Amino acid sequence: MMAYLHDREMIYGVYRPWQLPVTLLSWPRAGKRVQARTYVVDRRHPQYAGDLSLEQRAAIVTGGVGSAGRGRDYLANTVDHLIEMGMPDRNLEVLHRMVQDMRAGRRPIPAFPLPPPDLDQRSTPGAAR
Repeated sequence: MMAYLHDREMIYGVYRPWQLPVTLLSWPRAGKRVQARTYVVDRRHPQYAGDLSLEQRAAIVTGGVGSAGRGRDYLANTVDHLIEMGMPDRNLEVLHRMVQDMRAGRRPIPAFPLPPPDLDQRSTPGAAR
């Protein structure tokens, strides 16, 4: 499972894996401290998209397709699962609504704001960065 997650998150090398201490909140291990794997964006990476407007991000998600599927499906599943776990993310929900509006024609899709990814920037699956 860890190798699968690593390969999925590191396909373009935009993230850096980190081990961080976390405190479990649910019973029966509530209060126990464990190490958790997380992936933190590298803001210096050429594919970092944090400076894009909400409309630009929605346009990318609306048309984005990768090896793991469509961006809009990944976003919808993420929003749904966060709500199911009692951890709604209002920013992702706003993005999801905008993507839905673009797909339904209720909002125009702006011109694609970025060139397609440079496949030479990809990391080797399974390799740590």
